[in-house]
Amino acid sequence: MLHAAIYGDHRGSRALVLDDEAQAQLVVEGPPVTYESYAALGELLSTLSEAVEGGFHRVAVGLEGVPFNREDIIGSVAAALKVKSVAVLSQVHAYFYASTCGGDGVIVASDTGSFAYGVYEGVKAGAGGWGWLFDDEGGAYWVAREGLRRAFLYIDGRSRDGRFLASSILSRLEAADPLSALRILYSRFRDPYAVAGLADIVCSAAEGGDPAALDVVREASFHLASMAESVYKRLGHPKVPVIGVGDFLLGCKILREETSALLLSLGMYLRPMPVDPLVGCTYYLASKLGVKPDCKALAEVARGGA
Repeated sequence: MLHAAIYGDHRGSRALVLDDEAQAQLVVEGPPVTYESYAALGELLSTLSEAVEGGFHRVAVGLEGVPFNREDIIGSVAAALKVKSVAVLSQVHAYFYASTCGGDGVIVASDTGSFAYGVYEGVKAGAGGWGWLFDDEGGAYWVAREGLRRAFLYIDGRSRDGRFLASSILSRLEAADPLSALRILYSRFRDPYAVAGLADIVCSAAEGGDPAALDVVREASFHLASMAESVYKRLGHPKVPVIGVGDFLLGCKILREETSALLLSLGMYLRPMPVDPLVGCTYYLASKLGVKPDCKALAEVARGGA
């Protein structure tokens, strides 16, 4: 029998087909898919159905965003792939399983959003991850939004800091003036994923010494460290490092450094690690098959290396 692990985010979606021994058979790629745009999952499911004859026995799906529509996704997957057993994972669990390969550990993530999660000796704890509307402090969307807000405060004279940040934003948007920038933002950046794509401007400005951008990054690191500390406390202060994951945390050096310094002051050690959430979904699926997979080998396959 064959099984499929699926993960999708605003960058794209992929499915990894496995046999009963959790050996990878095929990787299929699809369009961007999140919990907010899960209808686009249909394209990947159609490709997957055409590529595999005989259907699937189990499927595990993980998507970016807040999983408020699990039943709809289960129904869509079940109908498209003619499978009865469908598990839906949050981004939190996909990243956690990919980071720890099912073992104990603590992660802190800064991607579009932010969260921390850990498991130690059977105890589970999480912090953050409530979505961009109410939470996600320290994630790329939050950093970009705060950076834009600080730039506008400088532009209209409510702050003396942010000159380089403001000019960098105008340059990125190719806007002649602040009003033009505002029109571009409200017409082209209407979802949190698009706004998050501007977070690197704040990171670069902070690394260049802009006070307003530096304040935003330092506040972001405080929120990330606070989430990790909350999880650590509830797990009984386990002697394990905090695994740092997510594209923004890994890509913004000053955010990593500031977060690492704060965690050290709290008695914790940050270990940045690039992980593939598809591998996390695959591990979860394999665990339901009673198999412990080689996570390193699965990551290589997911990257297209074998």
